[in-house]
Amino acid sequence: MNSKARQIFVTNLKREMRRTGKTQSDISRALNIPLSTVSSWHSGASYPRVDKMQALADYFRVSMRDLTDDMSASDHPVLRIPLYDMISCGTGGFVDDQIIDYVVLPAEMFSPSKEYFAQYAHGDSMIGANIHDGDLVIFQKQSEPVNGMIGCFCIDDNTATCKRLSISGTQIILLPENPAYTPIIVPAESFKCLGKLAFVVSDRRDG
Repeated sequence: MNSKARQIFVTNLKREMRRTGKTQSDISRALNIPLSTVSSWHSGASYPRVDKMQALADYFRVSMRDLTDDMSASDHPVLRIPLYDMISCGTGGFVDDQIIDYVVLPAEMFSPSKEYFAQYAHGDSMIGANIHDGDLVIFQKQSEPVNGMIGCFCIDDNTATCKRLSISGTQIILLPENPAYTPIIVPAESFKCLGKLAFVVSDRRDG
């Protein structure tokens, strides 16, 4: 295996590790492979066999080409954003901890130092913020809540919602952007910030 192919693989491997937050030890345990082997891949000292490459791709939920191809060679680099199950922009919806697909968008739209995830909006409680039913909502991962932010918030173990955050003292309120809906008061112990709104991709065409 030539050195260029190894370097491309190392670059792609490190990108997927950053995206998923996985360590060499995580990969070693999940694939039942010696840590020394994973470290050798990570440093470029060795290159996975085809079966191990496929196992890595399956682990990261990507294709083998995402690990072996030179992504920087394209005239228009892209970023693959993990797509999760629907967020409810009405009454809340269930959070699916499994990635259901990936959204491919121009890399220039994103900060290279940030991580992102996507979900489709469901409902009309955020139409005042120009988030409509069926829109693709891109969030930047962020665990720290900021007063006034629009974001993706987990309000118990299973329910997520897209709302505007209001923090008043110890009270946490999730505000809709539609007067037809009532604000949600969330107990602090049940609240988690998952991300802040980055942008919305709409497909609303005349006719």
